Amino acid sequence: SSAGVTMAAPGSQSVSCVYFSTDNSPIDNGLIVLNGNGPADGPVTNVAVMSKVSAAYAPPGRHLVSVSAVGAPSASIEQDVRAQLVKWFGSAASKWDHLRTYHISHAQPSQPTLTPHERPIKLEGIYVAGDHRDQASIQGALRSGTRTARAVLESAE
Repeated sequence: SSAGVTMAAPGSQSVSCVYFSTDNSPIDNGLIVLNGNGPADGPVTNVAVMSKVSAAYAPPGRHLVSVSAVGAPSASIEQDVRAQLVKWFGSAASKWDHLRTYHISHAQPSQPTLTPHERPIKLEGIYVAGDHRDQASIQGALRSGTRTARAVLESAE
């Protein structure tokens, strides 16, 4: 609360980040592979080969694969993630070396379905910006900041 303004906490969503090392990259570029089928396909939200972004992220001849899985961590997260990666990239993924798994309890603001998808940026005379006012992402934070800046500039005219 700032200056008497009460704003409900947005809640948070957890993410598991699972890292693997492999000799052969499953993709040829530094793009992010997204799960377009949703949770029914498995826990993986996205996959990126970080060594395709920068070769310095892995030793010569190796690749660093970063996998994000949104939701509460499970004891079988590595196995569940690997099973989905095998579906996506073939049996080679079953041989990737698991490096480490990190569970981040408060990775993003919770993102219930919003109608409209934007939350108000002005509360009791105070401007508020952040991904908790839009979609829980860097894009949402930028979009919220842009909306807030425009509102401030319009109020100054």
